[in-house]
Amino acid sequence: MNAPSIPPELRRRMITGFSLAGVLIAVLLGSYWTPWLKWVLLILAFCFSGLGIFEFASMSMLAPQLVDSQKRGYRLLFVVVAGVPLLISLFSFSRPWLLSSDFEAPITYLALHYGTTILVSLLMAIGVAIMVGRNDLELARLLVRDWLACFVFVTIGGLALMTLTVLPGAGAVLFWYLLVICLNDVGAYFAGKKFGGAKLAPEISPNKTWSGSVGGVAAGLLAGCSSFFLVPHLDNLPGTVLLVTILVVTAQVGDLAQSSIK
Repeated sequence: MNAPSIPPELRRRMITGFSLAGVLIAVLLGSYWTPWLKWVLLILAFCFSGLGIFEFASMSMLAPQLVDSQKRGYRLLFVVVAGVPLLISLFSFSRPWLLSSDFEAPITYLALHYGTTILVSLLMAIGVAIMVGRNDLELARLLVRDWLACFVFVTIGGLALMTLTVLPGAGAVLFWYLLVICLNDVGAYFAGKKFGGAKLAPEISPNKTWSGSVGGVAAGLLAGCSSFFLVPHLDNLPGTVLLVTILVVTAQVGDLAQSSIK
């Protein structure tokens, strides 16, 4: 009896995923012993966050009367405004003394940094809204609405990720986080395929099931609790279970939110 073959699309995704994972794991773990690899981590965090903003912009619901060229122009403007805090952070966090292994990330420095980046981005958004609103008030409203959503769900997460890369032990913490999230996805996929059952949110994502969601949580908990020693100050099982559960559930809710926007 022949073993079931892996679908070509899944095979391509697995090859790409494992290849990227191998490179990323090498950088993450290598940064623990080699400080200069923090530069690579910082740049990767910037690129991933920027891709998130670009994807959010591609899903933004602009006024239907706009032609494609106008939509592309406004979405490019959207990416620039939403991505300014990330660009400022890239230059700010790339200072050698910040990337040194003994940097303690003083609260004052981070507070000033975040305050400046948020203020600059807010002023740019207000300026764009005023200019666009002179000709089309509804379009300005849509741009501001989508920018606020992108800032809350993508930009702030990107800032947090970039900040994490310059903290001591960043590589190990990021490796642990990605392990939890990836195992959540893998567990959800195979549990959903194996058990099927009731749909989680059929009106949003018809393929997601409750069995897949539970399988993802279980796989994430298994991964997180078996490797919690990688995270500084996380030294007890109840705290680990709580943190992993929050991460996994948040990831699944975020996935549903993205599907609803699409």
